[in-house]
Amino acid sequence: MLFGYELKKLLGCKWISDFRDLPFQEDNCDDTHIEKRIMQKALSEADCITTIAESGRRVLIKEIVEDKEKVLLVRNGFSMTDAREPITIDDDILHIVHTGSLYGGNRKADLLFKAIAIAKQKKPDFKYELQCAGGNNQTLIETAKKYNEEKSVINKGFISRNEALDLQKSADLLLALIYKTAGSFSAKLFEYTLNQKPIVCISNGENSYGEESEYINNLNLGIAVDELTAEQDVSKLADYLLLQSESKENNGCLIYNPNTALLEGYNIDCISKKFERIISTICS
Repeated sequence: MLFGYELKKLLGCKWISDFRDLPFQEDNCDDTHIEKRIMQKALSEADCITTIAESGRRVLIKEIVEDKEKVLLVRNGFSMTDAREPITIDDDILHIVHTGSLYGGNRKADLLFKAIAIAKQKKPDFKYELQCAGGNNQTLIETAKKYNEEKSVINKGFISRNEALDLQKSADLLLALIYKTAGSFSAKLFEYTLNQKPIVCISNGENSYGEESEYINNLNLGIAVDELTAEQDVSKLADYLLLQSESKENNGCLIYNPNTALLEGYNIDCISKKFERIISTICS
């Protein structure tokens, strides 16, 4: 940000300041926060400010930028040329895969194991396997132990990116564990989307942002639940797991009907064109 600020002063050029995430959170940004005051000074000179999350846009307008018209939302996305052909393992086990870091335990899976317990009560022969790869997997295993499910969890540890993509491809369900913070949006969801498999998105965190849940629900990519509404969501997730398990047993595949029209809006080509229009507008 400061580099862009100095370049604009030096060269007199147009400047778009793009935020992938925020350097502060709404609950620790007060009027004496030195970072806030620096940002206010620098961003007052920006011609345009872009952010990947609507929550980030709201916080920037509330705390930093007086001219709300120059703060624009430009989502992250993916290239459909990277889409992977889905495969389904021919057995009666629901294969669930999680790849990525748990960020010191901030991303929690309690709701999943509670839902599995309900699914087993409703269907005693319900079978599943959870494979996890990445950092902090011990946290996930300890959570499984709380619910006596550790035998169904396979810790792959750290693996290469290509191995992680192959693991995702072999899944029936892709598990996304989200810790909600203002101004961020998990790129893991875009990586998962390219597998063309149902996504189970479990969010936690003491705020109401939940943009990842909106992405899953609006695009019909799977199911999104939240620890804040666990009491009603746990039964919903259990029913979803049973529905997908039965679909695999009866039809040999899982239920997956994404909203392709809305999905196209996250294609990197569409996002690039949006940036082109922004550049054209500020340079005209």
